[in-house]
Amino acid sequence: MCIKDSVELNMCSGTCGSSATVDLEKDPMSIVSDCKCCQPVQAVQTKMTIECVDGRSKTITYKKITQCECNKCGASSGSKSRRIRDTGSFNTLLKMANLNQ
Repeated sequence: MCIKDSVELNMCSGTCGSSATVDLEKDPMSIVSDCKCCQPVQAVQTKMTIECVDGRSKTITYKKITQCECNKCGASSGSKSRRIRDTGSFNTLLKMANLNQ
């Protein structure tokens, strides 16, 4: 089994302006939504080495978010990314590494 106490992961978070209205000219019975979501627009491939209990070390490659923006919901492209210490999300990476031993 391979472990690492903690790792810095970036995530996108923040509030983006969204609205819903009725367009009286086009269709007064229809609601028009303009939904915006905080989403990553730039990421870099990052490598990290973790130590295994049997003395080996293993390198994991993952994407690290470097920039976020408010975009139309569902689009893959303003909020800024923030750096967090997150062992919960990182446990998923460790599980994947342990499965591939």
